[in-house]
Amino acid sequence: MRALRGWPARIVAVGASLAVLFIGAPASAAVTPPFDLLPAGPAPTTVPYAIGMRVFYQGHVYTVPGTNSSVVRVQPYHGNTLVSVFNSGSVDYVGSIGIIGPTSAWRSLGSADLPADATLAGQLLKVVEPDEAQVFDTSTNRVVARLPVGKMYGDAKAVGALALVTGDGFSGSSEVLWDPAKGSTIALSLDSRKYKVAQRRSPGWLWRELGGGCFARVAVSAPLAAGTRICNDPAEYSPPLLSFDGTTAVVVRGGRLVAVVVDSGRVLSTGSMAAIVRTANDSRAVYPVQWETTSTYLAEAKWDGQLALVRCRISDGRCERVVRSFTRTGVSQIVAGW
Repeated sequence: MRALRGWPARIVAVGASLAVLFIGAPASAAVTPPFDLLPAGPAPTTVPYAIGMRVFYQGHVYTVPGTNSSVVRVQPYHGNTLVSVFNSGSVDYVGSIGIIGPTSAWRSLGSADLPADATLAGQLLKVVEPDEAQVFDTSTNRVVARLPVGKMYGDAKAVGALALVTGDGFSGSSEVLWDPAKGSTIALSLDSRKYKVAQRRSPGWLWRELGGGCFARVAVSAPLAAGTRICNDPAEYSPPLLSFDGTTAVVVRGGRLVAVVVDSGRVLSTGSMAAIVRTANDSRAVYPVQWETTSTYLAEAKWDGQLALVRCRISDGRCERVVRSFTRTGVSQIVAGW
């Protein structure tokens, strides 16, 4: 069992919704949430999302087995979904991982200390005891690469052909880029939260946190370069959402979703949803979570216990409400993005 460092606070969600889905609950405030003023649109089908132990993908709903648990990461995987589950009450993450979807009933892949991640080669990246990151081939049930990470670790996520891994078991660094094929690592930073995956698709991009809501976009091939600076509002701790080709990013400024050209900073559009300025306790917030296509992205919005996914277009900023739910015991978010 290991303490968790550098992992986002918004990790638990329980409930159900689909297409536009609405699960009724009294609003906690007289003010109408800004997302309820948007037109309704169809729920995502190509991007999986989860509420509690229910996964929504390709127009279907799948229930992950388990009690006192919540799905905390879900992503496409060989036509199905790769699911990571948080065990409520655990000191550490230590939850189950598995596959479920159109061609697979729940297939358990054991447990891990952190959410699992799919590599671009179609394998599984996970962190397990005794204190190592592993690349696991789900077709042969074999571990094909291992990396000791130390006693304290934060996350392991695929980016390009490499993996960004955080731990205290690396010489001179708390964050490394690991090449599982070669068995080599590149030291990045002594700060275990400085780098984040910006775009996993090849060739791969990283965000390096600069402070004050600002980040530098750097290529996986040159992670120590100065990079290109882009900024959210200072109070925003979530990094921008970077497009598949690394040229466009969605930031949060003044509580609004803003699409910008990374290299020039030119604003392409501002989302039509009214501002949701982040509160200190995160009861109100908006943040982009996943690109749906090259021209549309999804964002999660929270407003005094009310939850929604919204879809926005880059071309004109038009947004629509596509999933609706609310918080209750064990429910803090709609899980989308990876």
